[in-house]
Amino acid sequence: MAEAPGLRFFAVDCEPLGRRRVWLMTGALGNIAAHDCITEGFAVHVVLPTPAARRVTDTGEGLVLAPIGIEHHLVSVRVDARRATDDSRLETMLLLGYEASLI
Repeated sequence: MAEAPGLRFFAVDCEPLGRRRVWLMTGALGNIAAHDCITEGFAVHVVLPTPAARRVTDTGEGLVLAPIGIEHHLVSVRVDARRATDDSRLETMLLLGYEASLI
């Protein structure tokens, strides 16, 4: 997209399941500027089921950016590449987002 040159979209396109959904975005998004992505760690945005999105924001691990339908939210995940624990936490969120895109 010309409006967001550094933004990358990842989607599921599964004809047998009838699923076609964006589940992950990386890069600067909307009001989260590119500078914030680097300094604050908001460069990963994942579509999560509403209960998981609430847990992520309640623990301060991310920000809910927008509802996606009635059962999902786009969440900007706070990631600090210097902390090894963030790797496994991010992996868990990504797996949850990918799984939710197929249900």
